[in-house]
Amino acid sequence: MKYLLLTLIVIIFYSCKEKRFLTENVKYAAYTWNYNDSTSKYDFYLSHFIEIYKDGHYSLIKHDVWRGKIAYFKGQIDDSIFQIIDTICLKNTYKQKISISDIADTNDIIMYCGLSYCLDYKLKGNKNTSIQFIQYKNKYPEKILNLGKILDSFIFENRHQYSKSFEVGYFIDNLKKMTSFNLPPPPSLPPTPPNMTLPSFK
Repeated sequence: MKYLLLTLIVIIFYSCKEKRFLTENVKYAAYTWNYNDSTSKYDFYLSHFIEIYKDGHYSLIKHDVWRGKIAYFKGQIDDSIFQIIDTICLKNTYKQKISISDIADTNDIIMYCGLSYCLDYKLKGNKNTSIQFIQYKNKYPEKILNLGKILDSFIFENRHQYSKSFEVGYFIDNLKKMTSFNLPPPPSLPPTPPNMTLPSFK
């Protein structure tokens, strides 16, 4: 009985060990900057955020409706998703930032009204890599776009456990610093028409 128990402990130990992947930490956020007419400034809005740890546990923030009440969740990510993360992040040769000038051809006019994304990850023995991108097909590595779609789908599945609130201000502050300098100029008001006197008809 003692040997059987020892064997089970060894099996459980190595099973848990195998679930530790090479990507030690992943943060993924979807966000946007919206112009506020009342303040004449841009407001930062975090749509959703997930942080995945090397043991597969994650912390998650999302809204059930746009600009609705923020909710916090936790759970264990699927091994299959973590394997995809490892496969994509291990390449580690992606350009860290993409802008409209990067994705536009000379004669392109681009209208993009979707969310912006940030993928921040750390491989074992390496520094953090932070990639900003938008879902613009054929203009950015397909694997990064697909990973974003996979994480979006996972985030909006209804199988997460509710969690108490947790602090992500440090990450959001850095994200704001990285993205606020590239905002478009505030929309200009239309010119006031000159005073006109309508002709009178007798």
